[in-house]
Amino acid sequence: MGKGSDHEVEATTHTTGKHEYNHAAMVEEFKRKFIVSLILTVPIIVLSPGIQEFFGYGIVFQGSSILLWVLSMIVYRYGGSPFLRGLKIF
Repeated sequence: MGKGSDHEVEATTHTTGKHEYNHAAMVEEFKRKFIVSLILTVPIIVLSPGIQEFFGYGIVFQGSSILLWVLSMIVYRYGGSPFLRGLKIF
């Protein structure tokens, strides 16, 4: 878009129906959730049986399956919460 376009992203707040939206705060929320989810994804990938088989290594300890499930659920709920809220599931 050209300079001075009315499509530029600004830190605006507006009300739609019953909700108030602050676009700058929403962008920061998405960034934070993305970074945390990305960090938590590293141990998920390392502990995943399919990845371990593909690369020919094995990390198995008591509770590794439970840890993998817990980390996956955290990423799903925390990282996916904006999308789940949009679907009215969460």
